Amino acid sequence: MTELQQYLGDIKRQLRLEPTSEREIIRELETHIEEESEELCEAGFTPEEATKIVTARLGSSQSLARGIHRVHCRGAWLQALLTALPLLLIALTFAFHLWYDWQCVALLSTSIVGFAIYKWRRDRPVWLYPWLGYCFLLLLLLPLFLWGGLPHLWFWLLLPVYIPLALWLVCFIVVRVIRRDWLFASVMMLPLPVVISWLITLEGKGGIYSEQAMQNSSTPIALTFLCLGLAIAISTRLRQRWLKIGLLLTATLAILIAILIVNGPAFLALAFFLTSLFFTPKLLERRIGHRECEGDVREQCV
Repeated sequence: MTELQQYLGDIKRQLRLEPTSEREIIRELETHIEEESEELCEAGFTPEEATKIVTARLGSSQSLARGIHRVHCRGAWLQALLTALPLLLIALTFAFHLWYDWQCVALLSTSIVGFAIYKWRRDRPVWLYPWLGYCFLLLLLLPLFLWGGLPHLWFWLLLPVYIPLALWLVCFIVVRVIRRDWLFASVMMLPLPVVISWLITLEGKGGIYSEQAMQNSSTPIALTFLCLGLAIAISTRLRQRWLKIGLLLTATLAILIAILIVNGPAFLALAFFLTSLFFTPKLLERRIGHRECEGDVREQCV
């Protein structure tokens, strides 16, 4: 690998943008550096010296990548809507009491899962990760649905097979997302603490199999997912990374406190604990590292 390829590779690993945008930016940078290097070579410098001079003018790969990311990371309003759409659909499902219509829920879930798989295999845009979070919610809730719909013998026979497969799938996707950007993984997993909080709250009111408890909680559940969806949509429009993180953390903590406070002050500690899980992908990123190459999404390493 030449010095230029290494320089461009370092920039690419730190951009954390959509793959198509990254490829275009890297191509433009490469063209610019080659043109500047050719002019310096005509002035008498060697190719290696010319490359060093041009890259020194551009600055370190870290600072250049940070500046490019700040310019391109702000999503359009359509991207913000697509990012929040799965959470908004959950909110509408509970707002209009469609959760008891299993055909409607199955159709909606199948559509979201199918579309998420299609975009994951194709180009993995930055708005995809809440859609994958919806898929993880289904993996979490499916055993609860099976417990109420299958004979208990069949449930206990299927559970030892289901749990390892579900855990493998979640870990496989989470690792790949963390290699791209730990913040994407945190956004993807953000609905899970909200669902866990609601399961705890509903358990004290009769459980998810209690129609009365679900009816009484439908509107609050819809409001929490609406607020979470709006927070994620607004964060998509922000340029500063620390503002994105701060908004998502504050919104998540406020939502969890609002859910769990009805269970008593002791559950506030649980709200803070669940919110702290937001940084778990950041901790894992240090061991996993950024991606080196996305061959499975038809990218070429620089």
